[in-house]
This record gives sequence, C-alpha cells and structure tokens, in this order.
Amino acid sequence: MPTNTPEKKIISSWFEKSKQQLVMIVFSSSWSGSTHILRTYLRALIEEFPQIHKIFVDIEEQEALAMEFGIAKIPTTVIMKEGEVLDTLIGTVSKKKLRALIESHL
Repeated sequence: MPTNTPEKKIISSWFEKSKQQLVMIVFSSSWSGSTHILRTYLRALIEEFPQIHKIFVDIEEQEALAMEFGIAKIPTTVIMKEGEVLDTLIGTVSKKKLRALIESHL
C-alpha cells in the first residue's frame, strides 16, 4: 500500500494546521439523523468560535479518507491541536457539552 496517498497528504495537512490553531473535523453522512442534530449545534458554535478551523467530511464522498483516519461510526468529531488528536467524540453530544469541550482546548 502506498505511503503517500492523497488521503495521507490531507490528514497530514490537518495535523500541520493544528499546530497553528484548534482544528475540529466532523466525519458524517447526509443520511444520518444524528449528523443533522450535531450540525445544528455546530452551526451555532461556529459563529461563537471563529478561531477554530472546521472541517466537514462526508464519509460517503470521502470514504478512503474516513477509512484512513479510522472512522468506524458517525458522526465522529475529532479535535486536534499542536499536531495531535486531543479528543474524539462518537455520536451526538449536547451543545453545552460540545461548547465545554471546545473551551477546554482553547
């Protein structure tokens, strides 16, 4: 298996970006009801935390990328900072819990 796939380059760019700012990656799908709930919460929080770099990945459109990152369930939210993964949330959490998680890493 090639070690320098487009997916690996994308993931590497996320880790690089996280060295400058908090990065939040949301792996989801258009058919998932949980995804729609989480996106509603995130839309409100995006305005509240403009300093966070947000990435949304539809696993159906980017299946290889989701597999490369090891995503098994959706929605999965990954928080990265300083070149490493700090937290991974699987499923939908409350807006309050999501806000608290973000604030704990800023």
